[in-house]
Amino acid sequence: MRYLLLLIACTMLVFAGEARAHPHVFVDMKSAFVIDAEGRLTAVRHVWRFDEPFSAYAVQGLDSDGDGTYNREELTELAKVNVESLEEFDFFTFLEFSDEAVSFAAPTDYWLEHDGQRLTLHFTLPVADGPKLKEAPILADLFDPEFFVAFAPVKDTPFSLEGEGVGLCRLNYTPPPELDASTSAQLYEIPAEVRNLPPELFALTSTLSNRVQVACGNVAFLDLDSRPQEMADGVPNPLNSSGDLSALAEADRQVRNVAPFQQVTQWVSSQQIRFFQSLTEAIRNITQDSRFVGWLIVLSFLYGVFHAAGPGHGKAVLASYMLATPVAARRGILLSFLAAGAQAVTAIVAVGVLAVALKATSMRIADSVWMLERISYGIVMLFGIWLVWRKIAVPLLAWLQPAPQPKALGADVPAAHHHDHIHGADCGCGHSHSVGAELLEGEFRWRDALAIVTSIGLRPCSGAVVVLVFAMGQGLAWAGVASVLAMAVGTAITVSAIVLMAVFGKGLALRISAREGGGAMLSMRLIEAFGALLVLAFGGVLFVASLGPRPPLF
Repeated sequence: MRYLLLLIACTMLVFAGEARAHPHVFVDMKSAFVIDAEGRLTAVRHVWRFDEPFSAYAVQGLDSDGDGTYNREELTELAKVNVESLEEFDFFTFLEFSDEAVSFAAPTDYWLEHDGQRLTLHFTLPVADGPKLKEAPILADLFDPEFFVAFAPVKDTPFSLEGEGVGLCRLNYTPPPELDASTSAQLYEIPAEVRNLPPELFALTSTLSNRVQVACGNVAFLDLDSRPQEMADGVPNPLNSSGDLSALAEADRQVRNVAPFQQVTQWVSSQQIRFFQSLTEAIRNITQDSRFVGWLIVLSFLYGVFHAAGPGHGKAVLASYMLATPVAARRGILLSFLAAGAQAVTAIVAVGVLAVALKATSMRIADSVWMLERISYGIVMLFGIWLVWRKIAVPLLAWLQPAPQPKALGADVPAAHHHDHIHGADCGCGHSHSVGAELLEGEFRWRDALAIVTSIGLRPCSGAVVVLVFAMGQGLAWAGVASVLAMAVGTAITVSAIVLMAVFGKGLALRISAREGGGAMLSMRLIEAFGALLVLAFGGVLFVASLGPRPPLF
């Protein structure tokens, strides 16, 4: 019982927030299936239109002639980077013919266009050994199984047939089921730096496909209601091979069996997205009415408050540090403000130096931010190793050392006290069973605090970077800076509340330990050891994950 409150506090603190929730990028999709005269599927042509904030970020630094517009030549390199990075994700296009996966050749005819607000990617995927659709229908699943990118078909003819065989074939579209509130809340709890979903969530999001069938001649469409949904190219099937719904039902049960705070989490998610959308709108409106500056500051502050209530590595590391070290509440609040301020300064300096001074493109900014993330995770991991050594290894080695030999016979030998109580007030045994301030606060190490602030601050908030670049695109860089600083204040306030819960929970657990059995010192050591392991675990997992290929621009 004495550690129950501590574990509850740790569980709450691990999920402290960083950035926007899943999905991160929104795409309006239009696709055409190219059929030759023999009824073979020869290619799939995609037209993807990205959301405005991402578009503003993506075209950063690409206006080489300075005319305020982006032509196809200026967007050539970005188009190449996007298309090449999509190959790792199978172009979010999964084809199946006669229960066999269909592969693509290298993409062709790809280019980007910008209409002044939004970016649109065009590309063609040639089909290798095009299947004969007069023998069986082709089944296409168009979506991101990890739901990092949300694809929405355009309202006007989202899917069509092209080519010489158009008159021979027919098309059938099955929209994905609506995402329920429970799954939405769970997706919100996935941090920005985590692209892979937990298995139980992936089992559900992998069913959210835009499913298109194309059949030629007298071939009938598949009956999808009685057929298990199987994904091509290694995307797992959430249903078992017999078509039984038990696997999907179990996944749904796991997702729905969530904490009682789910409704609050879902509400926070919706508010965060709403504030972010309002932010970009307020920045745009400032060009017509300067009174929107005040509204921008308020929105930015509230966005910081709400986005800090979600998941993310920075707050989790800070909370774990509070458990691992005897830091007073007031200093924990100071660290919260320093960490939030460091993140804001990093975003402003990174965008200012890269985008303004060096005229860097979004691709270079993304590479730089990715490198900063890797360094940040490395510092967390190294600091975790140091904490584990200090909080676990050193006390363990001291405990394992043999006790000192007594003096020669007849010499005065001091009585041995093996209590783990705190010396102080009189209780009849010469020890105190209360938890003193020296145990809860201890010696404050600025060196350790600086390492924590640096590790958190080196990774700029992705939402802040997007807002800065978007504001620059509107010619309002100062508004972007003001917005990011207001975000930092809101974030710091929320994180300070989380830190206070950590300090309070830790102190309460120690006081209960002291009252029940006088084991305050042992409890303190166990709590700090647990916190040190948490810091190491966060840093190690994130650093190892960062050693893989750089994620695509979106």
